[in-house]
Parts: sequence; C-alpha cells; structure tokens
Amino acid sequence: MICGTPAANIAKVPKFLEYRTEDNRWRPLEHRGDSNAALVRDVNRLRPERDTYVCLVDEHDVWTKLWIEGVADALRTTQRGRNLRVVFRADPDHLWRFMEDLPDEYLPDRYRLDGNELFDWMPAQPWNAAFLRRWCSDQGLHEASSKIEDLLELTGGWPLLLERYAESEEKTWRGRASELDRYIKEHVDDLLAAVGLGDLAARRDLAPLRAWGEPLNADDVGTYAAIWEEEGRTPVTADVLRRRLYWATQLGLLQDVDGSTVFNPLVARILPDATQ
Repeated sequence: MICGTPAANIAKVPKFLEYRTEDNRWRPLEHRGDSNAALVRDVNRLRPERDTYVCLVDEHDVWTKLWIEGVADALRTTQRGRNLRVVFRADPDHLWRFMEDLPDEYLPDRYRLDGNELFDWMPAQPWNAAFLRRWCSDQGLHEASSKIEDLLELTGGWPLLLERYAESEEKTWRGRASELDRYIKEHVDDLLAAVGLGDLAARRDLAPLRAWGEPLNADDVGTYAAIWEEEGRTPVTADVLRRRLYWATQLGLLQDVDGSTVFNPLVARILPDATQ
C-alpha cells in the first residue's frame, strides 16, 4: 500500500516503480472498475518463474480491503506469490475511505501497523533533513545545504515546494526563500488540496488539534473530543478522530519530533483556524 499526497508526488509513483524495476518485470494492471474478482484473475494469470514481477493496481479502481484480501489469498495459495508484489496506491481521499472501515486491529497505538500480516505500508511523505541535504547537494543548491532547518520550516519538506525552490531563477538563498514564501501565502487553498486537506471534513477534524498547541497523543483522543464538544465546536467522535490522526500521520501531515507527534511545519501554517 503506497499512500501519499500530490505534494509528496504520489502521481509519480508508477514512473518511479517502473524506473526502479529491472528489465521487463513491471506489470501495470488494467482498470477493473469495481471488480475484485477480475483483479484476482489477472494476478493469477501472471506466472513469473524466477524473476519478481511488480504489479500496480490501476489508480482509477475503487479498491477496498476486500480487494487486498482477495489478492493476498491468491498469492498465499500459489507458488507465484513468492515472485509477485502487488501495489495498491491511495491518494488522501481514497486512503480515508479505506481507513474509515479498517478494523481496529489494523490501527494499533501510535499509528503504526506492526504485526499487520495482510499488507505493508509504504507512505510517500515529506523529505527529512538527511535526504534534503543530499538532494540540495545533487541540485547544486549549496547555500541551501547550510540552511536545511530553515528550508524544512519553509517548505515542510514537501517535494512539490522544494522542486519549485530549485527551479527559481533567483540566485541567492534569501531571494529564492522570499519568492517561495510569497507563493505559499498566495496559494494557500491550492496547497491545502496538495497536502490532502482539500476536504472540509479533514480540516474540521484537524484544525482544533492544531489549535491545541501541544504534542498529540492517540491515547487522548477521547479527551480531545470531549473538549471540542464542551467548547461548542463541530462534534467529532473519538473513533473518527483516532482514525484521522492515523490518516494524517501516514500522509506526513503529522510527524514525530523527538518522540512527540506534532504538525508538519507547512501544514501548521496553512491549516485554517478551527473557528473559520
């Protein structure tokens, strides 16, 4: 399961997988609409002998947990399962629909899926400092290499904005940073959609948590929900809020900093106030 946002370049996943897959081992699967059985039949027709095939389910297929279970069963009951890797891709909306019905055993504490035998998560998230430093070096952005923390604060580490920074015709760090800061302020709605917050329900659920101003804890979702209700905010159940926290963590809207769960710096700046 590869999940991510437009800001994390989730649309580039097919080209990335094809590029990283050696020889002729890339097998994009045809669009099957809502037919889980058709997908399983397609997987069963693939018969790799020694090489490992990587198969990508079409992005327009409205797949569910049942689809993943069907494919997993097909791979477990045949020898070909050793040489097939089936990839499901989820944008923010699809990920939320998937997670709304995901049983609790797939949502352990601290938003991790340790012990999940059905599928592996591979989230496309903002870049961290180490990767960003190497990327700046590869791009010849030497001045930015010495200002990694400032660049992360400005962009949140999102590839969409970092690529825009690299493409700027400004010659200095200050010039590029000022230009990008203006762009962010002028395109807040576009950037909210790009990080997965185009949906008003997602903003409604997360904005009060940003206003909370403290590290978040999944164990406290019941307390958060009760406080929002006491303050007259739009009510949200503890279960929905817990799932929303996990959804946001997988997408990189929330991140771990020294053991604390906090908002990504860009998201913290552009997420509207809870009262709006």
